[in-house]
Amino acid sequence: MAENLNYEAKEGSKCDDDNPANCKKNGRLYEWETAKKVCPSGWHLPSNVEWNKLMNFAGGDKAAEKLKAKSWNGVDAFGFSALSGGSNWWSSSEEGGYDYNYNYDGFIFYSGEQAYNEEYTESYFNYVRCIKD
Repeated sequence: MAENLNYEAKEGSKCDDDNPANCKKNGRLYEWETAKKVCPSGWHLPSNVEWNKLMNFAGGDKAAEKLKAKSWNGVDAFGFSALSGGSNWWSSSEEGGYDYNYNYDGFIFYSGEQAYNEEYTESYFNYVRCIKD
């Protein structure tokens, strides 16, 4: 998808700062359990392997500049159009860690060119980009 998902699930989704304007601009935030279920038919939540393929294709450690929207100091070379308010995305990959379950998400920093995977607990809210099956 060329933008973050903005599907209002009954539970486990919200607008950033509970402001509907943020959903319109950046899409909705989802808890991981909800994120695994919200992609429309024919689409799926990307795995960590799929996120890594995107990052490698877009320049590896310097992928963020090419994936960020022009309005966010990027070049948006591939139409991904990452926005400053929507730069953390869930993946479907799950890793066990300590007393929590951690999941990988794609992550892009505003201040630099780097894009890499980061771990978050399932109770965090992050954005969703679905990809075609």
